Amino acid sequence: MAVTFDDLMKGFGIVTVMNACIFIPKKAYFATRNCKTAGQDTSGGMLPEDFVPAYEYIDTLKIANFTMEGPTKTITGGQYINPLVKYGKTMTAEIQDALGRASTLVRFFGAEYDGYAEYIGRGKVVGAGYEYEIPGLAVKDEADLVLVRINGIPVAKDDDNGFKVEDGKVTIAKTWKSPTPTSVEEDGPKAYTATDIFDDDIVQITVPGSRLSITDKYPGPFALEGDTFYIDQKTGEKKHVFFFVPQFLPDSILTLTQDAEGDATVFDLNGSVSVTDVHDTKDQKVRSIFYEIREDSFFKKQRAEMWIPGTDYKDLKAPGGA
Repeated sequence: MAVTFDDLMKGFGIVTVMNACIFIPKKAYFATRNCKTAGQDTSGGMLPEDFVPAYEYIDTLKIANFTMEGPTKTITGGQYINPLVKYGKTMTAEIQDALGRASTLVRFFGAEYDGYAEYIGRGKVVGAGYEYEIPGLAVKDEADLVLVRINGIPVAKDDDNGFKVEDGKVTIAKTWKSPTPTSVEEDGPKAYTATDIFDDDIVQITVPGSRLSITDKYPGPFALEGDTFYIDQKTGEKKHVFFFVPQFLPDSILTLTQDAEGDATVFDLNGSVSVTDVHDTKDQKVRSIFYEIREDSFFKKQRAEMWIPGTDYKDLKAPGGA
């Protein structure tokens, strides 16, 4: 009989590192849920639908260590000044990647890559669509390599019901659709049509890049969710689990080592982990967490939509299902 999550929790070993997916907050960072907005849940907890997949899957990590420290405050009293109340914990993450990639340097270090751009909202209104100017997109042959996603959903390359590329600009139709899957899969995306782009929608445009610029900018926080396996003490079997970090803020300190005789360069993706209020559904009690070890993904819906048959995104689905 397969090991259950409850069985695993009675005794488990951690023997390897996780692979990580990145999810960016769709709302104005992590504060919006605390504001009362018509039609929104007002409990203050972040929901899965508040995040959008960044289409970044890091499967080359060497370490991913999470260290808790505290207390930040201690109340003492009595004749012997004994500690009475301890309050406040902090957490830092030490993450090391064996390889460098443009998407990671953009997300963790505030770098600028001319092959990728991320926008919030409508862009420039042009006729019955929305126009986004892409610096460096001048070669017409590159138009076939442009990818557009809105809130993680791919947009079809279609002049009337998708996006088109002209003179270094990407125009998205007001009524747009996602591509039709090339085959039918249970967890594959369904045909999707949407009207309008709203102010808090995230538009992700990818074009062929030729320049990676390291800047003085600090990136904002995002969520990490790792997939890995633990070892059940009783049976020695592997059990796939998810490691969910709702709010990670990168230190954004990059050290680039070039040494012909020393060890190979590694990339330190260190940062701070913040306590965040989350819940899986609106009717579920809010949990204040640094991270969670989970049997199922917090981002089940997003992970199911991250792969379109015929593309190369299938590896974004975690082992063991989502």
